[in-house]
Amino acid sequence: MVGDLTSDRGGATARREWITELGLWYEEPTDHAAWVPVIGPLAAQIESHFNQTCCRLARTLHTTGVIERSVGRSVPVIVHEVEYYEEIARRTEPANPPGLAHDFTS
Repeated sequence: MVGDLTSDRGGATARREWITELGLWYEEPTDHAAWVPVIGPLAAQIESHFNQTCCRLARTLHTTGVIERSVGRSVPVIVHEVEYYEEIARRTEPANPPGLAHDFTS
């Protein structure tokens, strides 16, 4: 089971199983011209699923009180990447209780 965090398999294996279960796993194309039309859309779908999963996890950590118990107060979870762009703010909003991430998203 991909969601079983107690197993001893590596993260790369779990990630591959998860992407395969989504029906989105791909092998690197030998023809680099296939990257944009073939791999690009698959990569975008994988990224979307990953971001949705991160947002659901953050909301669960909020609703179960894990964040507040761990940190001592409610703090926003920022769903981020290496670069910052507007979509980061749009992802961060649903990952948190209403208004909690306002300082970041504004």
